[in-house]
Amino acid sequence: MDGGGIRGILPLRLIEYIQSTIAEYNSDIDPSSWVDVYAATSTGTIISGALMMKNEFGETKHAPKEIMNVYLRRGEQFFAKAPQHLTSSSQYPLNFMLEYFFGSTKLSDLDKHFMFFSYDLNEDEPYFFNDSMSHLNEMPLAKMMSACCAFPGVFPPLKMGHRLLADGILATKNPAKMAYDYARMFYPEDPIILISLGTGVEESLIKDVYELESNKTNDALEALTDQDKNLIYFRFQPNIITASNDLSDASRENAKKLLDDTNSYIDKHKSKFDQLFRFMKIKVEQY
Repeated sequence: MDGGGIRGILPLRLIEYIQSTIAEYNSDIDPSSWVDVYAATSTGTIISGALMMKNEFGETKHAPKEIMNVYLRRGEQFFAKAPQHLTSSSQYPLNFMLEYFFGSTKLSDLDKHFMFFSYDLNEDEPYFFNDSMSHLNEMPLAKMMSACCAFPGVFPPLKMGHRLLADGILATKNPAKMAYDYARMFYPEDPIILISLGTGVEESLIKDVYELESNKTNDALEALTDQDKNLIYFRFQPNIITASNDLSDASRENAKKLLDDTNSYIDKHKSKFDQLFRFMKIKVEQY
């Protein structure tokens, strides 16, 4: 999942659509259980972490629609800009909301492979969290999310030892290629279906530095499908038409427009989704 603040509504709606379609084939299936590796930047980290959580019965705790409703109803609180005088990450709204929703959950509680991106301002280099880093097992999930979502000028960075961690979008907006490389470490010979979910693009920002990087990642993966016959790659990137291109515009009005733009994208790209659903049907038939 890409980064993009309140635009996390877009991948959430895409996931909801994919899962609801699979439920039409077999309502007993939990499609989240099919995911082997999660990778995300920024707001995608919050969504991925929520989707990975389990209840006391080992079932998926948060449905995509439930998470999306939180973004729609409480996005203004979630992504409210911190007052200028605050320097402690424990005081600003995003951190408070993350602690409220994710409580005592630790990285060791996540039972999937994952790779989440942050950026170390002190070292001026990308920093990532993954399930292979056993020394971080006891780290609270909410703290890790804060480290991946602290966009400079909006939220203060998170201090972790000698590191000063900021929004992972500074490292990569689209983590799909690194997600693929990480997955290949665990599944070197297996067929992989890689689903890359964007947070929207507005026509005037096509040449934005983050979008250029994102497009290069997409181009690289499309080229890779010609080399790796065990890679099946899908990129779903809605167009921003009616919503604001401001990643921090978390007003309810704009959140609704983001949802409308995503629904328009789904309606116009049914054939592309149908390609994915053909593979999903095979999985359902094996269930």
